[in-house]
Amino acid sequence: MAEEEVEEGGKKEEGKKKPILLIVIVLVVLLAAGGGAAAFFMLKKGGDPKEAKKTEEKAAETVIKPIEEPFVVNLADTDSPRYLKVKVELEIASEKAAPELEKRLPQVSDQIIMLLSSKTYEEVSTVAGKQALKQAMLANINKGLKEDCQVLNVYFSEFVVQ
Repeated sequence: MAEEEVEEGGKKEEGKKKPILLIVIVLVVLLAAGGGAAAFFMLKKGGDPKEAKKTEEKAAETVIKPIEEPFVVNLADTDSPRYLKVKVELEIASEKAAPELEKRLPQVSDQIIMLLSSKTYEEVSTVAGKQALKQAMLANINKGLKEDCQVLNVYFSEFVVQ
């Protein structure tokens, strides 16, 4: 009888070791697969070093020019008076384009004011509406600027609708 208890005790210990060993093996395999996937994506993302350098240089060349005064306009809503307050910053290709943009700032401001005042609350209250507004601003602003002084992007640093 004592021998049976020892055998049962030995089987119980072996039975416990097998699931733990299986869990350890599965964890090692998962970690190896995760490391391989991470290495793959890191190498893939690195890509061509020349292209990465060009992208970095292009980003370093761009300049963000804030328009100091916020734009406050009445919206085109007819049911109730609403207004929009927006502070805008413009991304330009280089510092060389900044003086030309400064000269054209009254025209740029006019384009922005006319566009903003033509919008309704429903058009500017959603994220999609804000994105569309940015694109329309970009197109309108670039119409009046020379080719070498084009605005690359429009950023809202303040956006209030009431």
